[in-house]
Amino acid sequence: EGMRAHTKSAEVNRQAMICIRNMVARCQEIVPILLADDLEDLIKAARDTHAKCADAAFDCLRDLGCEYGGLGDQAGKGANSAYVTSADSLQKCKADQLKAGSAMVTWEEDD
Repeated sequence: EGMRAHTKSAEVNRQAMICIRNMVARCQEIVPILLADDLEDLIKAARDTHAKCADAAFDCLRDLGCEYGGLGDQAGKGANSAYVTSADSLQKCKADQLKAGSAMVTWEEDD
């Protein structure tokens, strides 16, 4: 109910997801009850709204047995997901190195 009442509060949503993970870790029998109350949608909404919630949402969805957009999976990945594909990571790394003016790293593949 806290997540539903405080959708604009990143910290309330993040702490709620951590609490849910702790409960599920200790009592798997409550998972169907939690999911029946649209919890998955609330978690995904928090993930997509608050960057601070991305890691907690990933972990919470995984522990609930929901589709969580695993590492490298583009489908279902929230706008604020902390998890990126290896190609995205490489592109960011290249851009950062170019901005820094580093000549230490080459990005061409050896034959």
